[in-house]
Amino acid sequence: MVDYEITYDAKHVYLTIDVSKFKRYHLIPYSNYIVLYYDNSYTRINLPVKIIPSSAKITVKNGVLDAIFTRSHSFLPISKLL
Repeated sequence: MVDYEITYDAKHVYLTIDVSKFKRYHLIPYSNYIVLYYDNSYTRINLPVKIIPSSAKITVKNGVLDAIFTRSHSFLPISKLL
């Protein structure tokens, strides 16, 4: 089991994962979920909002991985009034 926490605000999504018990791990972000491969297994972490995967800023300190992603905002086109 993977211990993690997700929070978000208007601009960012914050993900904290306890990776201290894994020998090897690899994180792959997608727009609405993240896949964490660890040792000989993996888990999918669904996100509450969409992100821009390439915006990842990841740090690891004392067995805790902290990732910050920029939220992806979908805007509807503004129609011109006739």
